[in-house]
Amino acid sequence: MVDREKIIEQLKKDYQYIFSTDEGKRGLSDLQRRCFFTTSTFVPDNANETFVREGQRSVVLHIINMITKKDK
Repeated sequence: MVDREKIIEQLKKDYQYIFSTDEGKRGLSDLQRRCFFTTSTFVPDNANETFVREGQRSVVLHIINMITKKDK
């Protein structure tokens, strides 16, 4: 396995460990509420705010992908 792949696999394990704890679950739940995970990011007549909200949401999506994606 290439070093980069090893690093990514270790990061996935780290994310899974962190977000499997009670504290991690509470933190992720809070991020989902604050970062528009289940609500619209669209702000009428304000593209910049929409972009900011999408950026926030993308962080939560990244975390969820890291903790749910199975190995190859």
